[in-house]
Amino acid sequence: MKRLLALALLLGVVGCGDDDSSGPDTGNQLVVGALLSLTGPGQTLGRTSEAALALAADDANAQLTDQGSPVRVSLRVEDTGLDPTRALDRLRTLAGEGVRIFIGPQSSSEVNALKAFADSAGVIILSQGSTAGALSIPDDNIFRLVPDDAAEGAAMVELLKEDGIETVVPLWREDAGNQGLHDAVERLFEAAGGTVTAGASYAPGTTDFTATLATIRSEIEAAAAQGGAETVAVYFAAFEESAVAIFAAASGDPAFAQVRWYGGDGVVQSSLVLADADAADFAAATQFRAPTYGLDDQLLQEHADLIDAIEARSGLSADAFTLAAYDALHVAALAFADVGLGSISGYRSALLEQAAAYTGATGNTELNAAGDRAVGDYDFYQVCPGSPASWQRVAAYRAAARAVASIGGC
Repeated sequence: MKRLLALALLLGVVGCGDDDSSGPDTGNQLVVGALLSLTGPGQTLGRTSEAALALAADDANAQLTDQGSPVRVSLRVEDTGLDPTRALDRLRTLAGEGVRIFIGPQSSSEVNALKAFADSAGVIILSQGSTAGALSIPDDNIFRLVPDDAAEGAAMVELLKEDGIETVVPLWREDAGNQGLHDAVERLFEAAGGTVTAGASYAPGTTDFTATLATIRSEIEAAAAQGGAETVAVYFAAFEESAVAIFAAASGDPAFAQVRWYGGDGVVQSSLVLADADAADFAAATQFRAPTYGLDDQLLQEHADLIDAIEARSGLSADAFTLAAYDALHVAALAFADVGLGSISGYRSALLEQAAAYTGATGNTELNAAGDRAVGDYDFYQVCPGSPASWQRVAAYRAAARAVASIGGC
């Protein structure tokens, strides 16, 4: 693996936007753009991804030094704030400076905003967090090292069934990724015989959730009166900044705490939720559970040093989305070795081939025909009470078995 990575970097070139052009030689430097949310919404994943990418570059450079190679990898990290307009601006700026390979951004709204430019300008996007099914498109320049929302929805529905939930009250942020998660859970849960109420959604930037919470409160009470509170759950697809506000606002009303709450990957292992006492207490009281792309125990053991190093560097726990960013840098470099970027269609094919052959911190990184992660295994984390509250891994969904297994509890 070390020899392959060194070869990838030694042969690396940066191509122009056209499919048939040859890119200029970049000498001994491979620059990778990183589009991450380091402030505001999504900062937990953004900060851990920044640490993971820095370590990935350090690992590659240490290997090259050992081998006497002059080639070095460097990163250009830009803060998107989870804002699609800012993400596009940062992409345009770096692409104008010759950067052609990008890791991130994290959200589907950002990826959607970047797609047209990436396809026309001949730049490659490898996202470690986008899941919207609407972006599962073959033969474009968007690749995602995680499965799409249909896979996450299937895992969530299995957990809901396992927990005895019969009625879901949905609450979601109106963006591409969270809308996709809502739609997937609604479709699959109803297909499994469950009931999904109308629920409530809110626009990005919303700060007053009074009306939104009033809507789902009435639906919770109606469903609980009919089938019992133990059979009712709120499914909450959002990002961590609104999760803090909604949990804190709901904490003062026992009607919300009579049912269990579940969430999407935008909230899992959020440091912001734990940092707010009211939000953390509410999440713990409602046994809030949310999924992240799953790692089996063997992978966790094999890469324990890397996971610890990311936490030491960022101050935050690393999940599989974080490790997907680490793997993305290596897969991109290997594809770079095969064909360069003189032909974007050739590079896309090489990227799919190298991803299928590569096994990294997240296991085998094979992508499907749409350029998304082929296998959708998930781990579920729950907010557990304590001083302080903490996220604990409590269940695992494995796609091959289509089943959820309990790992532990609070």
